[in-house]
Amino acid sequence: MSKILFADRRPMSDESMRLLRSAGEVVWAEGDKEADLVRDMKDTEVVISGVRRITREAILASEKLKAAIAYGVGFDHIDVAAATEKGIYVVNTPGVNSISVAELALGLMIGIARKIPQLHDAVRAGKWLRWELLGNELYGKTLGMVGFGRVGTHLATLARGLGMSVLVFDPYVPKEKAGELGVELLTLEPLLSRSDFIVICCALTDETRGLIGEKALALLKPTAYLVNVARGPIVDEQALISALRNKRIAGAALDVFEKEPPDPNNPLLTLPTVIVTSHVAGFSDESMKRLQLTVAEEAVRILKGQEPRFLVNREVARHKKA
Repeated sequence: MSKILFADRRPMSDESMRLLRSAGEVVWAEGDKEADLVRDMKDTEVVISGVRRITREAILASEKLKAAIAYGVGFDHIDVAAATEKGIYVVNTPGVNSISVAELALGLMIGIARKIPQLHDAVRAGKWLRWELLGNELYGKTLGMVGFGRVGTHLATLARGLGMSVLVFDPYVPKEKAGELGVELLTLEPLLSRSDFIVICCALTDETRGLIGEKALALLKPTAYLVNVARGPIVDEQALISALRNKRIAGAALDVFEKEPPDPNNPLLTLPTVIVTSHVAGFSDESMKRLQLTVAEEAVRILKGQEPRFLVNREVARHKKA
């Protein structure tokens, strides 16, 4: 019987577990050291991981591995190069949480602009502040998005419904698509300088790591807000802290950090112009059901000898066909 290994503990619906068990034996990894994972993956055909690193050593040591499936959209915890080298599929679940991420991004935009967390804390502390915490409207403002995939596309629809103009930086998006969706495609620098809200919703890659650093932040308006619902390392935290402390930008709303959980002494947790959440943009009851079912369906397809629908390393499929 095929072995399906969960590298870390992830919730799965009854429906998704029934589907997995129809295709093989489902087991959970034991121990948290790399040597433990190497041992557990040795006879595994499909490994599923949410955040645990699926390392080169574990991949190359596996004898039966057919696929590594990311429990989520992000797959930076899987060594894609090693998997590709060995002809192993790397799969993720794009689109399952795009609505949830876009909605939280919008919520963070409204929250930071209208100072909702500060007002909440003040009322609970017995302070009835009104004029002292005036906020800003989103209507008539400009949203600049770094990344225009599924999340960005949905967020653009929400933002335009609120009367916002939408700018997009994404070198992989054709002008025709941008025009069809009513957004303006720009390079990064003019987008940053023109936007009132900048939302980071691109993948973490070698190209995007540290993309929003000191030089990029210097281009922002002093009234601009930065929102990150993608990955922490896309933004240089020290540069952001400096910009906030020196009031070079109006504020930031962060769902992600360079290190997670963040250090309790991280200044971003105490600055009054910052609101934070705990990397939950993609988490909702609806998105979790879609995610779990997609993970199970992809595992079953692979174990049946079929090509997965959401393949990261497409060259593996091309090689298998050849």
